Amino acid sequence: MQLNQQQLEAVHSISQPLLVLAGAGSGKTRVITEKIRYLVRECSYPSKNVYAVTFTNKAAKEMQERVKGTLTREEAKGLKVTTFHRLGLQILKKHGHLCGLRKGFSIYDQRDSLSLLTDLLGDSDEAKLIQMQISNWKNDHQSVESLQGCIQDELMQNAVQAYADYREQLLTYNALDFDDLIFIPLQLLSTNDEVLKYWQREIRYLLVDEYQDTNLCQYELVKLLMAHKTGLTVVGDDDQSIYAWRGARPENLHKLHEDFSNLKMIKLEQNYRSTGHILNAANHVIRFNPHLYEKSLWSSLGMGDAITVDEFKSAQDEIDFVVLSIEENAALVGNDYSQFAILYRGNHQAKVYEIALNMRNIPVRVVGGTSFFQQPEIKDLISYLKVIANPEDIASLLRIINVPKREIGIASLKKLVEFSKVNQLSLYDALKHDQLGAVLGKSLGSKCHDFHRILSQTKIQLDRGETRAGIEYLLDKIGYDDYLREKSTSPKSLERKQKNIEYLVNWLDQYDMPFEEILSHLTLISILENDSEQKDHNAVTLMTLHSAKGLEFPYVFLVSMEEDILPHKNSIDNDTVEEERRLFYVGITRARQKLALTYCRQRKRYGEWESCTPSRFLDELPEENIIWRRPGETSSKEQKEQVSSMFSDLQAMLKN
Repeated sequence: MQLNQQQLEAVHSISQPLLVLAGAGSGKTRVITEKIRYLVRECSYPSKNVYAVTFTNKAAKEMQERVKGTLTREEAKGLKVTTFHRLGLQILKKHGHLCGLRKGFSIYDQRDSLSLLTDLLGDSDEAKLIQMQISNWKNDHQSVESLQGCIQDELMQNAVQAYADYREQLLTYNALDFDDLIFIPLQLLSTNDEVLKYWQREIRYLLVDEYQDTNLCQYELVKLLMAHKTGLTVVGDDDQSIYAWRGARPENLHKLHEDFSNLKMIKLEQNYRSTGHILNAANHVIRFNPHLYEKSLWSSLGMGDAITVDEFKSAQDEIDFVVLSIEENAALVGNDYSQFAILYRGNHQAKVYEIALNMRNIPVRVVGGTSFFQQPEIKDLISYLKVIANPEDIASLLRIINVPKREIGIASLKKLVEFSKVNQLSLYDALKHDQLGAVLGKSLGSKCHDFHRILSQTKIQLDRGETRAGIEYLLDKIGYDDYLREKSTSPKSLERKQKNIEYLVNWLDQYDMPFEEILSHLTLISILENDSEQKDHNAVTLMTLHSAKGLEFPYVFLVSMEEDILPHKNSIDNDTVEEERRLFYVGITRARQKLALTYCRQRKRYGEWESCTPSRFLDELPEENIIWRRPGETSSKEQKEQVSSMFSDLQAMLKN
């Protein structure tokens, strides 16, 4: 595919700093890769002096692969396609000694830095809050010195002191945290002209992707490196700025005009991804936000199918509709499940769809966050249930025999296995043998007997169809809630684990069928789970709207379109709905052919039914591009189509 006029102009424009305002699906990555090829091959820029910067390792790797397809190996030698943090690391490896770093310095991840702050403060919850605040300060290029003396609030003064102590401790350990990889290089470049000139010579041309996601620190780094130079191209879209919570400033796109007086701007508005109905809806919705720059996406792909908006009485009705729709449409595309994506606001929404898809034997992959069935507490409970249903399931028995701890260590387990072999018993039956105490000791033998008795009693209740009562009995007798408390790192972590258990119990309890049959469903799910890990290229994708950025799918289901979900309750409370609208815009523009929006009128929360209000964003959609479907109603568009069809039939009858 040839570049369009605007794309070509962006590639060939090298005489002044350039801002490429690239709408969703407008081919921005191709523009960047083609420009790199043009710089190296046509303009004789040495590859080693051309730097392309993006935000994630994945994006950098993908861009690097694309560049390799446009240049020979020799031409691409030394080319830097990297992230902001890797660029910062490169600067520190060269000049880190000038800011007190010794050779072989460590880089602390989030867990390491939290552990250090917890040691300093003595409180893990306080440490988490301070960690977030320090990260925000660093992203805004705020040093300890710049904060001292200008903050009056006592709590914030304490936070500044923690910042100072934390910095001192990192220096002692010859370590940096993740934010330091940009913060410290910026400090170094700001205060050392020699170092700055070195890197200005090193980076002759800089290309930056997703510029709307830069924080102040990243912006200032680019500004310093490119001061008084023309070799700069940044690509961004203020309508896709969805990371304000981690310091992103979409206004950085506008600041470029202030700091680069001869800045040129080119808009990429032709969309190569979506059909007309989808783009019209996206354009219409985003107009409710104030804009730094006006643009309007268009497509030559035709209007395609109208967007559907479906209302359901309950969350379960919504789930059933989405899953059945995927099943029906997949049959039309050769069961290529990779064409389908379910997008949602938060990771916690994944599990209901993961379970429902698995129940229909539809492969699924969960992007971002751990699969529901891979959560340790869920694997524990399923293993317990498998052993109860099938005592010969050795793998499951071995998983739970010491969960919670029963002092059955490796040595005791070896004795137990040997005892079962000598007496020609299954491992499960060996647990209740009268002579077990003589081998393991009276105390441990008694614990094994209790363990077997609990499992046996649970089975009796489950066989009677008392699913909830049986599982609750099991969890109570083994002390699983206390075990979760011990294993949880915070009250929030404990709550999440408890909710997962509660959800699985509720899910199991809804089936009016024999326990063994319910377990067969769980076993199937487990198999499908393993298969999807191996073959996730042919699976329905479940992901958050944030994770979906930069991706596309022929069929997209955007679910739970309700107030307090999208827009999120926090955004309503904090008056940041504009960012949530941009998130909705990103969701709309992931769809290539078909987009379905769904919501329900009531959801069950904490065991109680709650009414739901449709998202305000649904009212912002253009009527001419939407088909509304409510229980017991026919949409106006469908009515028109029915009337038109009726008249056509009558005319045909009259002719005959």
